Amino acid sequence: MFKLKGRIIAFVILLSYVALVCYMCLANFNDTDMASWLPKELFGIKIDKCIHFCLFFPVPILFFITFHGKRVVHSAIFALVCCISAGTAIEYSQKLTAYRTFDVYDLYANYLAIVCGTFIISVVFAIRKFYIYINNRNNK
Repeated sequence: MFKLKGRIIAFVILLSYVALVCYMCLANFNDTDMASWLPKELFGIKIDKCIHFCLFFPVPILFFITFHGKRVVHSAIFALVCCISAGTAIEYSQKLTAYRTFDVYDLYANYLAIVCGTFIISVVFAIRKFYIYINNRNNK
C-alpha cells in the first residue's frame, strides 16, 4: 500500500512540475520586468539556456522515480525517450504562439538537461540496487 501511495504522490508531483515547465516555456513574459534583474550570461552561456537546463533537469529524475521498474536500464531509456519527446513538443509548441519563438539551442539545452538528469538518477538507482544486493548477500 505504501508503494502505491508513494507512486501516486510522485505522479502528482511529476504532473505538477511538467505543468509548471509548460507554463514557463509558453507564457508571455515580455510585459514584465521579470528578466530585468537577470544577467545576460552566466559563465559565457546565455541565461535563457541556463534557465532551460534548470527547468528540464528535474524532469527525468521525477519521471524515473515515478515510473521506475526492476531494471535500471529499461527505466532510464523509458524516462529518456518520454522526456525528450515532451521537451521537443514543448519547444515546438512555442512556434504556435505569437510571442514566443522556437530556438534550436533551447532544444539542445533541454536535451542536455534531460540526458544529465537521466544519467545521474540512473547511477544513483544502480548504486542503490547494488548496495541492496550486497546487503542481502551478506545477510544470508
